[in-house]
Amino acid sequence: MVELGPVNQFLAPNPYIGNNLFHYCWGREIANKKGYYLKTKKIEGFPSTYNDIPGKIVLDNELVTPSATQIFDMEKIYNHPGKIFISGYPQRYEFYSFNKKNIKEWLFIENEDQYESPNDDDIVMHIRLGDYTNYGWQMPIEYYQSILEIEKYKNAYIITDDPNRPELKKLIDDGCIIKDNSRFGSMQHMADFVFAKKSTRLILSPSTFSWWAGFLGDGIVYFPCVKYPWIADPKKDDIDLRVFDDSRYKFVYLEQ
Repeated sequence: MVELGPVNQFLAPNPYIGNNLFHYCWGREIANKKGYYLKTKKIEGFPSTYNDIPGKIVLDNELVTPSATQIFDMEKIYNHPGKIFISGYPQRYEFYSFNKKNIKEWLFIENEDQYESPNDDDIVMHIRLGDYTNYGWQMPIEYYQSILEIEKYKNAYIITDDPNRPELKKLIDDGCIIKDNSRFGSMQHMADFVFAKKSTRLILSPSTFSWWAGFLGDGIVYFPCVKYPWIADPKKDDIDLRVFDDSRYKFVYLEQ
């Protein structure tokens, strides 16, 4: 059996869609490869996660995957004969690149058509603020401005977790629109996610939320490459979510 453990038990601004999706997809891929039962956890809005996946149940000789690293001994995990407890949520594209077709089927969205979509000539930017401002992880506004300067669009929409932050004033003064999905109540995060996913052009922040929206969508994706935590350094147990095998991705390099 593969069992999914807690995600972000210490940093828990709900619903943390992105990290939960990494957690689920990694665990399900391991369970599939081994023919194991997957004991999953519900991720609101993604009905494939609502039910456990049948398979072989093994409860003894538990292996707990490391949670404070991005480097894993996959042969050890695949060959382990006992139960596997998934701790952590690997954020390296190499774990998902070979399984994209299955992942896109697993992560279909419940009642997706109820949410709004941007027009084809619009551009959407995700600006993660909130806790990121405390850690210094947010992208500078100049990152977004530099892309808007080279793009042609009718409307530029902002999806954000903190619409009242003064950092957004420059973009608002330039005519950008904060997308208000508050009418969806507790599912506002899914309305934001779908709006980003359905955009023809999406500007990511260094956030797993917008990464998944870009991954599951079909539009052009502008990807930040310089700001922590998305600096790729193979010498460290580092996050590396750069998607090199898809021409939709445009990498944006800014000096620190």
